[in-house]
Parts: sequence; structure tokens; C-alpha cells
Amino acid sequence: MAKLQTQQLILLCLCGGLLIARVVVQLLGKRLSEKDRLNLTQRIQSWAIMVALLFIGLLNPLLTTLLFGLISFLGLKEYFSMISFRPKDRLLLVLLYLSIPVQYYFVYTGWYIMFLVFVPVYIFILLAVVITLEQEVEGVLKTSGILYWGVMINLYSVSHLAYLLHMSPPQLSIPSTHLILYLIMLTELNDICQYLFGRTLGHRRIIPVVSPNKTIAGFAGGACSTLLLSALLGQALLPGVPLPLLFLFGGVIGVFGFCGDIFLSAIKRDLHIKDTSQLIPGHGGILDRIDSLILVSPLFFHIFAFVYF
Repeated sequence: MAKLQTQQLILLCLCGGLLIARVVVQLLGKRLSEKDRLNLTQRIQSWAIMVALLFIGLLNPLLTTLLFGLISFLGLKEYFSMISFRPKDRLLLVLLYLSIPVQYYFVYTGWYIMFLVFVPVYIFILLAVVITLEQEVEGVLKTSGILYWGVMINLYSVSHLAYLLHMSPPQLSIPSTHLILYLIMLTELNDICQYLFGRTLGHRRIIPVVSPNKTIAGFAGGACSTLLLSALLGQALLPGVPLPLLFLFGGVIGVFGFCGDIFLSAIKRDLHIKDTSQLIPGHGGILDRIDSLILVSPLFFHIFAFVYF
């Protein structure tokens, strides 16, 4: 009951925040260009849909597993669609798509060892064997690296979020869904704070070649805000977790959320594209939305596992 009450309160707060944002956009009216007004409206509408899908997905373990499995599939599809492959690599692409339900079977059943090693070990071996048997040596190193990065980003990293379902510590009365909510909400709040500080105070660019819009003020302001929010959000979602550990989570998310963001920016610049797709109006693609979680998810997962298991 307490779990449902907390999640319902968070859902109510998120809906209230989105409603306020929608009203603000309407009040600004003619002060915004038509393009900016349309973009902000699309962003708010997309956020409303994503919030609804997340809370529906957290209703039971099967829905949670299916939700993150779908995210992995869409992310991998976007990733493959951005890159040109050799004709003989089609079999490998099919096998990598088929690895998604296998990995999430291990997630759903709580098969911890196989969850940990399936992608980095068995998919690694599969790639090496199949790509060699194709007998097309030109581009082997490039193709194998691209494919391996694809499953690590979209499958292995994202599946760590889903496996948090099995990580509720016996010594703490924390519903496992609260871990997922905490990680996602804090990562997204970090993105928002970095954006706001960057737009209002940012002048000096932090990594101009990769992401010209990222500033030192945006990074520092976002990271400091995330430290504070990690404690506040932790009191609501992770009662009993010591304050120093919450600050550690905030520091990891603030720094490595930023690193995941600019890592995907580097990939997109290499491919000369702005967004990974147009699937989410106002946001771009699935990868554009989960980029900050790429590095954060496994780090948060393994820090939490090290402390409590």
C-alpha cells in the first residue's frame, strides 16, 4: 500500500509539473516563435505519454520486462538504421535482434549470472564466430566493433534498469520499482538542470567539438543540482539508504549521465546526423532520450549491488 501511495504521489507531481509547463507555454504565447512553441508543446505531450507508459510498465514485473525489452528493440533498430552494413551481415543483425528476448528472459527469471555474462561473453563469441565464417575480411574490425557497441548500449545497459526489479535489499523495505523510478527520474532531472543552467548561465563550452551547446556552467550546475536532488528524492523513494550513498548516486548520475549524453553526441557527429530518429516528437529518437542512462544504469546497478548484496 505504501508503495502504491508513493508511486501515485510521484505520478501526481509529474502530471502537475507537465500541466504547469503546458500553461507556461500558453502564457508565453507570442513571445515564443512558432517553431519554439510547437517544439515545447510536442516535448510536453511526449513527456506525458512517456510518463504514462513508465507507470503502466511498473505495474507488475512482466510489464516492466516487456517495456524495457521494447526500449532495447527500438534503440537497437535505430542504431542499425543509422549505419550501413555489408550484405552478408544480415544474419548477424537477425541474431542480435533475437538476443533481446534471451537477455530479458534472464532478467525476468532473475538468472543473475546469465544476465551478467550473456551479452559481454556469449554475444562477443557469437559475433567473432559468425563474422569470421562470413569469409569477407574487408571491414571485419569496423563491423564487429559497431555491432558489439550496439548491443552493449541498447541491450546490456538498458537491461540493467529492468534487473533492478530483483534488487530490493532484504534489510530495507524498498520496493524494487522505486529503484527504477529513482534512477530514471534523477537522470532526467540531471538532464533538465544541465539544460537550464546551460541556457541561462552557460558561456564557456566544455567540449565544443563533440557538443557545442554543452557548457561548463550547464555541467556544473546540473551536477550540483543532482547531488541535492539525489538526497531529496532518496528520502521519498529509498528510505533507509544512508545519505552518503545517496550523494554518491547523485555524483555518479551527474557526471556519467553527462558522459553518456556526449558519447552519443560523438556517435551522431561521426555519422553526420542530428537525431537518431523522429520517433518521439520534440525529442528525436529512443537513443536521444536514453543517452544519459547508457553509462549510468550499469554503474548505479553495480554500486547498489556491491553495497547491499
